[in-house]
Formats: sequence, structure tokens, C-alpha cells
Amino acid sequence: MCALAAPPAGAPVEAPLAVEAEPVTRYDGEMVIRAKLRDAKDLMLMTQLSDDPWSHAPGIGAPSDWRVKGDALPVLRRAGVPFEVFIPDLQAVIQAERDRLAQPDKAADWFADFKNLAAINARLDALVALRPDLCSIVTAGTSIQGRTIRGIRISKHPNGTSMPAFVFTATQHAREWAVPMTAMWFADQLVETYSTDSRVKTIVDASEIFIFPVLNPDGYEYSWTTTRLWRKNRRLNSGGSYGVDLNRNWSVGFGGAGSSGTQSSETYRGTA
Repeated sequence: MCALAAPPAGAPVEAPLAVEAEPVTRYDGEMVIRAKLRDAKDLMLMTQLSDDPWSHAPGIGAPSDWRVKGDALPVLRRAGVPFEVFIPDLQAVIQAERDRLAQPDKAADWFADFKNLAAINARLDALVALRPDLCSIVTAGTSIQGRTIRGIRISKHPNGTSMPAFVFTATQHAREWAVPMTAMWFADQLVETYSTDSRVKTIVDASEIFIFPVLNPDGYEYSWTTTRLWRKNRRLNSGGSYGVDLNRNWSVGFGGAGSSGTQSSETYRGTA
């Protein structure tokens, strides 16, 4: 990949609202297990022991991953639920990641490791500086805590031209750090290979592409600074808890399967 220029003056990154600092969340005594739930009784027991499934659609018959405390293991053994310990010390894994990311980033490849929100925004600006004829910064509003939801528009045509458009949004769930990197890789490839890859040029010449790598900037920042496994946004709910699961909060299909009306739930759908 070619070296990117310094970011230009463009769509600003708004300063977030001041929020009180919190201690970093620790996960001592927690682990991730892989269980094979045999029937509805096993599933009910598992959901009582863990409110954090790590599989997309945990169900009966297929293996599924769950974050649990150590005292859940004797309960599962007594119930005869088949399982194996997948991550024996979750805190150790998270601490090792935190220590690694705290080191100066000397890798030539920007995609060699996860990047925080500031680095992602800087990379967006750098892509615009590299190809201002193709790129511009766009915004999709402001988060609860006042952060600008930034993205990039990629097209050789002026903004407002009537043509097919593609919109890619990423990182509704804050803790899924691979997702913004995937979205940024997509943007990077479209911009940097436009002049050398005929397939990319054909797509970009015939459309406009919008990529928003972090749709949940408050939650993403919080997952870096405070609670690594934070999933929702940072809305203060009426009951005093924080967070709405943005992936369950769209008007289309609102309140459907997989969402929860409980404010403390990882899949809390919000009020509307």
C-alpha cells in the first residue's frame, strides 16, 4: 500500500460531551465455554448462567460459545451439559491485548492490528487527502455523547449526482473490533486500487459508495477505555442502566426475535 498524506482540513471530529471517568472493567474468574445444548432445558439453564452468548444464534443441537463465571461449571456438570472450556482466563487475554495495543505502532501495515476511533478517523482523512478526486468525508449525524458519526463517500461523480448508491455501516456492536477494520479495508481497497484494478474502477465509475466504519462511536470508545466487552451504545436509560443495542433498534422489525425489553440486557431494543 502506498503511504498516505497527512489528513486535510475537512468535516470536523466533534468533541464529545464530558463524561465522568470510570475504572477499567476487569473479568477476573470469567471464561468462555463451548457448550452443546441438547434440549430446551439445557438452553434455559445456560441463559440463567450467562447473559452473554458469543455465538450469533445459540440454539439446540449445535455448539455455542458463552461467557460464564467459574462457578457455572459445576452446575453444568451436574446437569450433564456437554461443554469444553474455550478461553480459560478471559482477563488474561484482554490484558494481553491491552498491553499489546499500548505499545507504539511500528507496523508498516495499518491493518496489522486493531485501531481506535481517533486512528480510524485519521485514516479516513488520509484517504481523502490521497484521492480528493474520488473521496470526501460524510457524516451520519451525532451520537448521544456528541461524537460525529463519520464516513467516506467514494465516487468519481459530484455529490448529488443521481446514480446507484451503496451504503455500508459497521460497528453497531462496540466490542466487535474486527468490524471497523473490515470496513476500513474495503474503503482502502476501493481508493488505493482504483487506478490499477479494472473491477474496482468499473464499480466506482458507475455508482457512489458510502462507508461508515463506526456507527456506534460512543460504545466503541468506551470499549477501548473502560469495558472491553461493552456491546451497546451509551444512552442513559430511564432505569439508570446504560445502552441500547443499535442492531435491535431499527424501525424495520423492531421488537422482533432476538431483542429484549430489559434495559440491562445486551440485546435491549430501546423504547422505540
